Formats: sequence, C-alpha cells, structure tokens
Amino acid sequence: MRNFEELILGHWLNKHQAFSNPRTWPMIHLRYTKVEDGVLEFKSWYNYLNDSQPYRHNYFFWRYETDGLVRVESVNLLDPEKKYGCPYCIVWDGEYWTGKPDGPCVSRGLEVESTMKFNDYEYFARDAGRKIDTGELVWGKEGDKGEFHFKRVTK
Repeated sequence: MRNFEELILGHWLNKHQAFSNPRTWPMIHLRYTKVEDGVLEFKSWYNYLNDSQPYRHNYFFWRYETDGLVRVESVNLLDPEKKYGCPYCIVWDGEYWTGKPDGPCVSRGLEVESTMKFNDYEYFARDAGRKIDTGELVWGKEGDKGEFHFKRVTK
C-alpha cells in the first residue's frame, strides 16, 4: 500500500486538459500541504487568480481506519455557514487512492456528488450539485462528461 499523505501532498494542475479544451475545462490549481500529523491544508484556485484567492480552502483531518482505508473530516475555511464538509471515505485499490463521500452529502439544499482518485502522478476529480427533489444538475458536470484530470507540478 502506498502512503496516503505522501501521495496527496503537493501542487497539482490540469494545464494539459485546459489547453486541450478551454471552453470545457478551466485551468485549476490544487495544493495539499501538511499542517501537522493527520491534518492537511487544501486550496484550489483558478489559474487567472492566485493561491491567496482560492475558491476552496479546507483543513482535512484524516486517519487510517485500517490499512488501505482512510476517513476524512473537513473544515471549510472560507464559508462559516458551511463550516463542516461531508465526511469522506478513501480506499487504496492497489494503484490509486479512490474516494467519495461517506454516505449522503447535502449542502445548501443540494445533494453533492463528489469523487476523487489519485496516485503519485495524476489526480482525477468530479464534483456536482443536484436539487434533492428533482435531481436537476445545478452545478458541476454529469458523470459521463468527464472528470478534471490533474498532473503533479511539485511535491
């Protein structure tokens, strides 16, 4: 099993994806830094801004539940109304750490769909919000429209 923290730490960018189809894929940066044991700081921002203007900024409190299974709780540092995020379950499959919310995830009246998958070289993510009563997509992409595909810039 590859170490969860060792693989996720660093700066990730979807430059190749954004350049190949800029109308569909904005260029986005992700950065995970270690705060202390079991705590990561996460920021994501658009390329035309910088990391002092992220659209997401969280602390992730993580722990191994078993070998190959990580549980994550998050705290939103940008929005006091939405301070606590949905818990996540992340599993090692032999090649990638793959994660999704640990149970239903509802935020601001929307059901949130979220997936992530990463190894030492690449990071895939998809997030979407749907109306609970109708299932109508409010933000994000449908599952068949693809995921953001990031590559590591630095560790």
